[in-house]
Amino acid sequence: MKKTDRRVVRTKRMLREALLDLVTEKGFNAISIRDITERADVAYATFFRHYESKEALLAEQIEMLIKEFEEMAHISAPDSPVEAEGILLFKHIGSKKVLYRKLLSNHNCQPVVNRLKEVISSHTRPYLEPFYDQGKQPVIPLEIAINHIAASTLELVIWWIGHNPSLPPEQMANIYRLLVIDTTLNAIAYKDAY
Repeated sequence: MKKTDRRVVRTKRMLREALLDLVTEKGFNAISIRDITERADVAYATFFRHYESKEALLAEQIEMLIKEFEEMAHISAPDSPVEAEGILLFKHIGSKKVLYRKLLSNHNCQPVVNRLKEVISSHTRPYLEPFYDQGKQPVIPLEIAINHIAASTLELVIWWIGHNPSLPPEQMANIYRLLVIDTTLNAIAYKDAY
């Protein structure tokens, strides 16, 4: 097994922390690689030994968070998968509120929003597909329902960490279930000609 150089680990951590601080201050689009390296106190050329772009650095940070969440979700064996994933999602985000606030507080950080929507969509799809496989022909197309859940969930998370982070993750998971999941499932089940 290849041993990771502590200097590499430290440098990458410093670059990620600098990126997050700068995203909070300026927004992702306004920062440069030079800004990141100066904030991290790392040589400009060193950045390119580890990353090809600031987008690659951001992607690594996001993927680390996603991997952590998916490992939590994999360990759990829920009776109600959608509800359990909501609890896990809000517990995960609640344990890293400062980090998520940095990543999501500025709407200029569209790569983060897009990637998180992809993850939420991929976790939602298996729960919605059975409603469409039963030949019921819901009025709302599957892709619209999935996108709605992903976008609504992300907006709920952004509101929570920005406006009332003292609400417990369990309460937020219940709000998520009632407001996002149950409402969407009721809409899918609704039959009306258009």
